[in-house]
Amino acid sequence: TVDYEAGLLYWADAQLDRIERCDLLGTNRKQLSFSSAPMHVFGLTLVGNYLYWTDWHTRAISKANKAGKSAKVEVVLNDAQGLMDIEAVSSRRQTGSNPCTVRNGNCTHLCFYKPETRQA
Repeated sequence: TVDYEAGLLYWADAQLDRIERCDLLGTNRKQLSFSSAPMHVFGLTLVGNYLYWTDWHTRAISKANKAGKSAKVEVVLNDAQGLMDIEAVSSRRQTGSNPCTVRNGNCTHLCFYKPETRQA
């Protein structure tokens, strides 16, 4: 995921179980450090100063400060089996509406809209 404001690129290495970053020229590579149990990161996205990721080990969506200097990890959603990727999209680029557009769907962190299943 790209942090356009800071000029950094973040990625998850699922084989090595870590999150890394570098500048947009590919230099200044750094492995981020988080104060948590071992994790198996798969999907990764950025919202403001926080990285959010899907974790196959804990079956959760977690977040931590993007600085990554022994940042505290907070679980945002538990029991999320089978998650692959996660992506945040700027609200300034969105059109249309769903229940998450009003007061964030009354969610405290992320709003996951699940449309009703309709059968013909």
